[in-house]
Amino acid sequence: QKSKNIIWLQILTKKTSLFIAVIYCSPNNTTDLENTLLNLQTNYSDLKMSGKVIAVGDLNGRMGKITGDSVFGPRGTLIQKMCKDSGLRIIKSKQDVKWTFHHKNKGKSIPDIVMYNQRDRHTISHYNVHQNCSLGSDHRLITFKWKIAGVEFLNAVEWDTQPPPRVFWDDA
Repeated sequence: QKSKNIIWLQILTKKTSLFIAVIYCSPNNTTDLENTLLNLQTNYSDLKMSGKVIAVGDLNGRMGKITGDSVFGPRGTLIQKMCKDSGLRIIKSKQDVKWTFHHKNKGKSIPDIVMYNQRDRHTISHYNVHQNCSLGSDHRLITFKWKIAGVEFLNAVEWDTQPPPRVFWDDA
């Protein structure tokens, strides 16, 4: 089942498949969020039988204490219900500074989340919201470690320690 709001990545390893859902939902359309969550739940249910699954993205839902936000909104209720129904958990920041969205006029919130299978809770660690790294956005970079025991990547590439030369669009 497809959704215009989810991009699925599959990483094949020698022992399993890793599935990553990258999600964006507009804050202005609750029906769109409902359809995206249904799509995520359906695909998650199918894919978890074939490998490990994680979902990350901006669902534009505020989830109060679940994420460490100061507000729990109606979109957060929809996300929470989908997680409960499907067995997904949401990572909560252990940092004092945890805001994933910061805009001088719109304030601060935590609309960006990472969801994972409850049975894989010990494989997710080092969740971090990088407050000084916005990459030109009003959202902050989120990083975490996903440890998959015994995984060796197929066709692993050794990275050159020298960065590639900078190319500007005007030069191409």
